[in-house]
Amino acid sequence: MLAEAKDTSELMVDLAYASLYFGDPDMAEE
Repeated sequence: MLAEAKDTSELMVDLAYASLYFGDPDMAEE
């Protein structure tokens, strides 16, 4: 369960960085 939460949080961080990289604030809010 901890590993799953870690994967999820890493995915969230990846999405946040992707939204910043692409300059898409809508994606960052999700």
